[in-house]
Amino acid sequence: MLHRFLVFKKAFVVLICSFALLPDLSSADWVTELGLPGCIEISNGSTRVVLDPNIGGRVLIYEVNGKNILYNDAANEGITDGYSIQRIDAGRFDFGPTRVLPTRDLYYKGKWKAEITGELSARMISQVDPKLNVLVIRDFELDKNSSRLRCTQTLTNTGEEVKYLFCWGRTFVHGGGISLTPVNPHSRYPDGHVGYLRCDNQQVMIYQHEEDPNVRIRDNILETLGTTNYSKFVMDGEEGWMAYLSPEDLLFIKTFEFFPDKKYGEMTAATTSIWQTENKIYEIEPYGPLEEVKPGQSISFTENWDLIDYQFPDDMLPDLKFIRQMVSDLK
Repeated sequence: MLHRFLVFKKAFVVLICSFALLPDLSSADWVTELGLPGCIEISNGSTRVVLDPNIGGRVLIYEVNGKNILYNDAANEGITDGYSIQRIDAGRFDFGPTRVLPTRDLYYKGKWKAEITGELSARMISQVDPKLNVLVIRDFELDKNSSRLRCTQTLTNTGEEVKYLFCWGRTFVHGGGISLTPVNPHSRYPDGHVGYLRCDNQQVMIYQHEEDPNVRIRDNILETLGTTNYSKFVMDGEEGWMAYLSPEDLLFIKTFEFFPDKKYGEMTAATTSIWQTENKIYEIEPYGPLEEVKPGQSISFTENWDLIDYQFPDDMLPDLKFIRQMVSDLK
């Protein structure tokens, strides 16, 4: 009980009090980060965000008090040609349906335009692939008094035919922690989630699972603890949040809107997914709904990111009731 009180006190101070006592250190400026020129740094004194237009219009750094939650492979530092890198890291975004659309390498690995749009905001603008005829704009705004980063992705149909598209967040974080994703108590999946298994270079979806010591469900929250039997899980939860508890004593929370009256376009109609490899990297992925986009029209999807100090539990049993309350306070 005492531990829970101390954690609550610490989180409360981070969320409510400490930022209000700081001088105004808000800024947005051009920087070189991890050897990548032409990046935009947004900072409010405690939280620092770096946006990279060199490769894929991504979030390169998202840190509180010097601790960055995003994973970057040190071997790729200074490389500005995304096509020479096999896997793009850090705070990536995408759009789907994945296996229906042509490959999206121009958006994922190509160069973007970047603009500072305000004291704590910036925009990145994609090129347009003529095979897809989709313009992507990503707007980022950091709260002045907290770690809240608002990430909005907008897709515009620049072609002459109707398209069916959805937005997708694909954020890489440091592994070794605990992922927390709500499952639907009335799920269409027998186990509340579907696992992806790679077999003979094929992705196989498994809807009923053998017991795995690193996978559990408590309080309708799927928790994965490091390497599991599956490389990816998808869920059809309706609560509009995902979280990741890092061994660096950071709790990364994504909140977003769930649309009960709209279809979802991932193959299993999932609303969220997680992916992990060798306990080194986790990928936190919310999906927006599948929408009809007529020529000239646009759709948008917003993720709100929060990064909070939270003591990593030695027993690997985070206080889910407390985390749910924290998520509720953030929404």
